[in-house]
Amino acid sequence: MSYRSAFTLIELLVALAIIIILAAILFPVFEQAAKKAESTTCLSNLRGLALAAMLYSDDHDDYLPPALMPASPPGYAICWDRLLLPYLRNQEMYVCISDPNPTPGPAWTYSLRHSYGINLTLTMVGGYQAASLNRHQLSDAGRAILFFDLNQPYSYGWDASWGNLSQYVAERHLGGTNFAFCGGNAKWMDAEATLQGAGMWGP
Repeated sequence: MSYRSAFTLIELLVALAIIIILAAILFPVFEQAAKKAESTTCLSNLRGLALAAMLYSDDHDDYLPPALMPASPPGYAICWDRLLLPYLRNQEMYVCISDPNPTPGPAWTYSLRHSYGINLTLTMVGGYQAASLNRHQLSDAGRAILFFDLNQPYSYGWDASWGNLSQYVAERHLGGTNFAFCGGNAKWMDAEATLQGAGMWGP
């Protein structure tokens, strides 16, 4: 006589409980890994932007790309993203995968959808006259912030003198922000830490 082996109800419930427990343990790990991967992709974008800015600077007597360049009709301006476009592989580098709503700059700018802002302390010297600092004016290019995760829609950058960091600088990567620097490097940091000690937003 042959017997069919089958799971009892208790065995099925135990197996189901084990699966649920494992899922509860592993899901946060997978979620953290996914967020880390998104942050890494964003950092790659920012390094690309920093490299494009260095190439722009090479072509313009070592001046950093200005945040805005006057354009016609009067009162309009070309945003930094369009100025750097010839030096980039594609427009997707302007968009962070973790940004749910990337927008262009203000309506009076010629700009593209972007998730990143530019440091106006270095790139909008003396107002809207396409004036930016020269790389030789930077005391430490590898520490001077050039680009960052932008939190403000329809904007293009931030000046540290405004004092409202959280309104413009997004902490969308594991509780922190990705930054690119004038030396071409990029890294994740706590946004508030960039305001401590020696200034990272100034020359």
